[in-house]
Amino acid sequence: MKLFGSSGIRGKYGSFLSTDLALRLGKSLGALGYRTVVVGRDTRLSGETLCHSLLAGLLSSGCEVTELGILPTPVLCYATRSLEKDCGVMITASHNPAEDNGLKLWNKQGFAFSPADESQVEALILEGKFSELSWNQLGPLSANREVNMDYLKEWQELRHIET
Repeated sequence: MKLFGSSGIRGKYGSFLSTDLALRLGKSLGALGYRTVVVGRDTRLSGETLCHSLLAGLLSSGCEVTELGILPTPVLCYATRSLEKDCGVMITASHNPAEDNGLKLWNKQGFAFSPADESQVEALILEGKFSELSWNQLGPLSANREVNMDYLKEWQELRHIET
């Protein structure tokens, strides 16, 4: 089964894209050594549920997670790089129908995961064998709601330099 398409994992919520898949994605990222992760989402109704499942998978695998809330995808790319995180996950299906959603992965430079990186994640998701950490190894969760303003401020500064 192929999970990743041209832009992350996308599909109809509740069938192909499920809370279990989001949980496994989080656990897979932790198992692959992504220790620091930022997570953002769009306003789709299924986004919050998928976010909670993803967070559970990440935290249960020992990742330090910063939850960014609702924001545009370019801000998540910016945050991954500027906050110096190992990776970012955006929960969005962009222009697809409302019943769809997606999980898009970004590397520490703020670029989409390569096909090779996606293949590694996909193999672990499909295998589904994850070890459970003890209570004192679980990752911490924090929130950052300022990154939107940081992005706008930097964008305005860059635009001012160009003119």
